[in-house]
Amino acid sequence: MSYILTGPATKDIEEILDYIAAQSVQTAVLVAGRFEKAFTRIAEMPGIGHTRDELKDPNAKVYSVSGYLVIYDPTLSPAHILRIVRGARDLGRITPRP
Repeated sequence: MSYILTGPATKDIEEILDYIAAQSVQTAVLVAGRFEKAFTRIAEMPGIGHTRDELKDPNAKVYSVSGYLVIYDPTLSPAHILRIVRGARDLGRITPRP
């Protein structure tokens, strides 16, 4: 199975990993690997996440990885990774779709 990273998701990943790498390159590599495993798992089992009403997107699901939330659309084939945000973010202020 495969997945598609949207432009905003790619930008989110770059910003997250750059921020982490400024503290520890080793940790950034670890988190990047965890994201990759999560994306693959989402592609293989798109129903694993859960919905969050505050996203205001009936198709979007959320899957937690290392304190971050991967927002994706399992109704698209392949699954589209829409955004990756810090778990503490107010999801009501996030626009999941580009």
